[in-house]
Amino acid sequence: MIILKFWETSLTDAQTRQELYNPKSMTETVRLPESSKIWTRCTAQEITRWLLNLSISSADDFDGYCFYVIMGQKVDSDISRPIWKIVDILKRMPGILNKKWGDCPPSIVVAERIEDASPTETELDTFSPVPPANKTQKEQAFPRLERLLPHFPILRDLVDKVKGHCECIMCTPQSTDKKVEKTIRGGCFQHKALSEVLILLSHAVADAFGVDDTSARRDSDTLVGWMTIILLGIVEEKSIDWNSWFCLAGSVLLGCSIRENIFGDRVEDSSRPICSLQYGSLAAVAGWLDMNKELRVHGSFSLNYGEGKLGTINENHRDNQFRGIVDDFAMVQTEETENTTSYNTLHPKEPDCSWSELCDLTDHSKAKSDCILVSLGHEVYRLLTRVKSDTHSRIIDPTEVLVNVAVGIPLLPNLQDCVEHAHAGRGPSLSLPETMTSYAFDEVLGRWPESSELGGSAYFVSSFLDTNLKVNVAYALWGDDHSGHTRAISTSQTPCAECIAKYHGKKGAGNDKPMYIINAAPNTPKLKRAIMATATRMTHSAKATHS
Repeated sequence: MIILKFWETSLTDAQTRQELYNPKSMTETVRLPESSKIWTRCTAQEITRWLLNLSISSADDFDGYCFYVIMGQKVDSDISRPIWKIVDILKRMPGILNKKWGDCPPSIVVAERIEDASPTETELDTFSPVPPANKTQKEQAFPRLERLLPHFPILRDLVDKVKGHCECIMCTPQSTDKKVEKTIRGGCFQHKALSEVLILLSHAVADAFGVDDTSARRDSDTLVGWMTIILLGIVEEKSIDWNSWFCLAGSVLLGCSIRENIFGDRVEDSSRPICSLQYGSLAAVAGWLDMNKELRVHGSFSLNYGEGKLGTINENHRDNQFRGIVDDFAMVQTEETENTTSYNTLHPKEPDCSWSELCDLTDHSKAKSDCILVSLGHEVYRLLTRVKSDTHSRIIDPTEVLVNVAVGIPLLPNLQDCVEHAHAGRGPSLSLPETMTSYAFDEVLGRWPESSELGGSAYFVSSFLDTNLKVNVAYALWGDDHSGHTRAISTSQTPCAECIAKYHGKKGAGNDKPMYIINAAPNTPKLKRAIMATATRMTHSAKATHS
């Protein structure tokens, strides 16, 4: 078996590591007055609280792992997909909230015109943020700090406070020459205060990802730049993008300059999710990379790290051969899921199972996964996560699991537990097809998603999947063609067909599309936790075709 690993050792060298939020990690040699330092740190705390409490929801029309930010307190009542807080998707609570730095005068964090925004279901369906890596060449430099001030009154109050203590030419009352460019420059107290706020916020993000300390090698411009991108993405584009957050957390941990245009012209699809970073002898890996584990939206913004080199281990080799990355710096992206449309067209599958035969669909297929690292050129790699069954082998993108679970998976009751339809042994009274198409895991891996041309009359039902790997693959593939499939989860070997038909007929349930019923065996851990967490909301997906 091949799996992405890094050789772990303890990070104990005090000369190369520093505590998070340590004043020594701050930028420049300019020192703020003590009262301004307290104000600066309290401002960072308040923005962190605001950030963690923002409501977010999945958005359909995008590439990669991304969320729509719901800025206002009001949420459209027609939105049926799950609503989270940003704190929910992070690994842990950042320690900045418990720092006793004092108090500062109350201030409004974000402009009211932004807070008043309230999305509709249509906006969530058509939301399409532009990842930083897709911007034009002119936009690839980190944005200037001044762009934050119109959106954040709390930052305007801060710069007004420190401006009175600054003696630079831009802050003195005599600086009235209109020819002088009115920008915030390095060396000015305004620049120092804003930079320190953003660095503290970057440490809070890294802390929430699971990072315990920061590199003594500081690149404050990178931290300030990525944090500015994240804040502007929230208030201007209403988006949370995995790549930006992971690059920021990685920059804090590794101490390297991960620039916004890191890919340049070397990678054809620079928007692919980044799953790991290597810098010198330190490596960071996304927490959701192993498909043999339970993959959840809760806590998915996380990373694991250690000293060593990223690489793959061939456990089938007699010496457990390790193949590592040789570059001092490397960035690894996930490879997209393989398309099987041509295979399905050549070998169509006919409906083959009745509702009464559902209880006999126990799965006995073999399933295992491995990883392959492929170099795309200098410092950039692709990770191919390959899943193999009895007769099929296919590349699966782990982020597709998170994207599809984030939309919301309704949990429909089994026949024994269904109070509404206590009709054991009786067929459903609502309209259902006489037969459906059943799939063992081997066929799920090789065929899903099937063609949507049959419309709402088609029911595609998996066998009862008994491992996390099998369930994750089914989640990744049910809507991979972005055609707006409906899906349901059944938790026992006798699902309530009445509930399935009733749900499929609901408005907004996607009843004009084929229904995917992903059955997980009762002993699957995912049923006990991740599925139950999202089972209270029913949703539909209307993903646009990849460009």
